[in-house]
Amino acid sequence: MSEILLPRYKINKSTNQFVIETTNLAPYHVRKQLVESLVLSKLDYGCVVFYPLPDYQMKRLQRVQTTCASYVFGRCAVLEDLQKLNWLPFIERRDLAMLKIAHKALYEETWPEYLRLKFQLSAPII
Repeated sequence: MSEILLPRYKINKSTNQFVIETTNLAPYHVRKQLVESLVLSKLDYGCVVFYPLPDYQMKRLQRVQTTCASYVFGRCAVLEDLQKLNWLPFIERRDLAMLKIAHKALYEETWPEYLRLKFQLSAPII
């Protein structure tokens, strides 16, 4: 894929121009994979590291996600389009990431000991 798209572009072209031109060149599944691996993964990580974020910053991050959906679809996207991509809205993505980390801290044996949450359960979990 990179051999097909990247040789046409000079280093002096702006990123925005590259994105605009690849929207027409790359198929849907490639654009979706690019966004998920290059953009959304970084947003998920940052949202967990900088938790809690103020509402105005969460709205900005939601706009970034919606813009990514627009890139994938090649048209202006709305929140309903996130469902078509099987993406959660950004606030729910953040909550899911936080729950995953809490679960790892409680139950995963490979989790570092100094980060492990220590709780004593009063009754066994069934």
